[in-house]
Amino acid sequence: MAKHPNHATHEAPAEAATPAPAPLVLSFGNFSTPVSALPESTLSRLLAYGFGKMLQDAASGTVKKLTTLGESVAKGTATADEAKAWAELVGKHPDHETPEALAIAVATEQQAARFKQMQEGTLNVRSAGAPRVVGIDKLRLDAAKEILAMFAKAKGAKLPKADSPEYAAMLTKVQVAKAAEIEAKVQAQMALAESLKDSDIFG
Repeated sequence: MAKHPNHATHEAPAEAATPAPAPLVLSFGNFSTPVSALPESTLSRLLAYGFGKMLQDAASGTVKKLTTLGESVAKGTATADEAKAWAELVGKHPDHETPEALAIAVATEQQAARFKQMQEGTLNVRSAGAPRVVGIDKLRLDAAKEILAMFAKAKGAKLPKADSPEYAAMLTKVQVAKAAEIEAKVQAQMALAESLKDSDIFG
């Protein structure tokens, strides 16, 4: 029996395939490898080491520095500003009787803040007073920010504030999806810098 013209079937348009993200690449100096090329045992070791190192770096030197400060205040050899800073810390941590105990408490807070950044994906966003990213990591971060800005410009969109969780989430997506492009830009910059060492630009 012929189909009624009003009951003609229509095929749903095929959904566009989502492009696969660029492979994540690890690089250090002259060494570079896609993460996918590493065995699971190596990845487990890298993650465990990196996790601990990130938390350790978050409070690097804190215990020694604050313990020394507390002892200086107790001996009366601290400056007025140092004594004021110590008094503020004691006010925030009244339950810790010794300088070392207070210093450990502050270091633990710093590590807790870093752990929260790991969970939220905001590690690459520098807040006021936070340590600056330097070296090759700084180059990678700048490259990712540049690509994100290009995306926003192409879309005619306005980026959220650089210290916001929304910006951090966007930046993380770029770092994952465009890892190969970011690494290529970084390596090109490093190669250019290396070539300029032997130039006679400055005579």
